[in-house]
Amino acid sequence: MKESYWGYWLVMLGILVIGVMLLVSSTTTGTTHDYYELKETASASVIDAVDYSYYRLYGDLKISKEKFVENFIRRFSESATMTKEYNISFYDISEVPPKVSVKISSVSNTVNVANTTNSFDLVNKVDMILVGGSENKNSKNDTDTGIKTCLEYQATPEFAKVMQSILNDKDTSYVGDALTNRIINANLQNLAKWASKKGDLSNAGTEYFNEFIKAVLLDFSSSFGRSTEDDFIEADPTRPNGELTNENRTSGILGLAIQKGWLNKVGAGS
Repeated sequence: MKESYWGYWLVMLGILVIGVMLLVSSTTTGTTHDYYELKETASASVIDAVDYSYYRLYGDLKISKEKFVENFIRRFSESATMTKEYNISFYDISEVPPKVSVKISSVSNTVNVANTTNSFDLVNKVDMILVGGSENKNSKNDTDTGIKTCLEYQATPEFAKVMQSILNDKDTSYVGDALTNRIINANLQNLAKWASKKGDLSNAGTEYFNEFIKAVLLDFSSSFGRSTEDDFIEADPTRPNGELTNENRTSGILGLAIQKGWLNKVGAGS
């Protein structure tokens, strides 16, 4: 009889432990999933909300608050788990400098432990700042000076095809071994993510090409907005360290792209 009681309580203990483990597993999995979904959605939505006309004029990044909220809700609803309810809160959204804070709340799966229904509130939030732009101190100045000091370049679909081939296939036929390796190792995260999608580059009007322009502006933000072409090329993260000379002017992808006509200057600068 004594052994029967021990067996009964051991079985009950096992059931209780399994219930707790299921609850903890559901909470951990749900929290991790929600966090990374929040992070990826916020990151993509911030990039989509960048005001590129403002960037071309002043060399600084600015986002549209309304566009960010719209893009975030659309993207999150497309990827969220449909069996859960989410409460999305936006707070402290700044257009200049670009900064967003978003919180999502949900509830973990319900598990019955010892005849008691249990669940946990899952709350995740992210604070994100989009860094980039130029060193032009006139970004908030409405005078003509702030506009005239910016260079403006127009990329071609050929430039996009070259970058796609290098980042996806490590193709050295376009720029040589040394520059190909520097491009791959330059931590061009936005361009690498863009290239992996392998979209349509038949002309400059495709959505995929527009995404390329966004990725270039973000990954080469240290160059865009400079006042002279020399400064533009020298700030290229794919060129070797050292002073810019006529001999190494095309050692980075931006200088080479200008020489080959993949990147054309359409704004004179000052």
